Amino acid sequence: PHEELFRPSPDREKDKASFIQAVKNFGRYNVRKRGHVEFIYLALRKMQEFGVERDLATYNLLLDVFPKEVFRPRNVFQRIFIHYPRQQECGIAVLEQMEKYGVMPNTETEFLLIQTFGRKSYPMLKFLRMKLWLTRFKNVNPFPVPRNLPQDPVDLARLGLRHMEPDLSARVTVYQMPLPNDSASTEAPTLPHIVGIQSPDQQAALARHNPARPIFVEGPFSL
Repeated sequence: PHEELFRPSPDREKDKASFIQAVKNFGRYNVRKRGHVEFIYLALRKMQEFGVERDLATYNLLLDVFPKEVFRPRNVFQRIFIHYPRQQECGIAVLEQMEKYGVMPNTETEFLLIQTFGRKSYPMLKFLRMKLWLTRFKNVNPFPVPRNLPQDPVDLARLGLRHMEPDLSARVTVYQMPLPNDSASTEAPTLPHIVGIQSPDQQAALARHNPARPIFVEGPFSL
């Protein structure tokens, strides 16, 4: 029933501004926020389509859709038996999608969760775990790759070779050939190419090697 909110007008694109406008329209036309759980699940599915799946402010805007002070447990029994489980599961789904795309929650996220579900809730427990582990694992990869990988196969091969070669002084060499004239492909063709990388030590070793003697490369070896 909320699909029409995410259908932008013909003169607008599917971007962050139109996504935020859709979320605000839900709160404007539905003051009591009936169906907010279904709307949030729908918005989570639409985020990648609008290109906001890595935007922290948009996730906080979705958490702000929840009615405030309604789902907070008032006594120990409500905390034990998961007060409003459907809404808590929806809040956890928002945090899990943030975790999937590596979005770090901030103090505003914490404030919204406390205001909505209280400190003794499962979304708040998920938030605390994310604050602990995401900060530790965020930069754990010593060879990080760009978030948006290049689409050109030559650039992609160059990036892969840079990660394979530990020597920073190694040089990447690209050999490309033009397409034959009888090529009838209408799409943007990929030129035949060979991409290689060599360190100065490898180049010196090859320079000393006898060209008449073949080189044998042993492997692969399991690590």
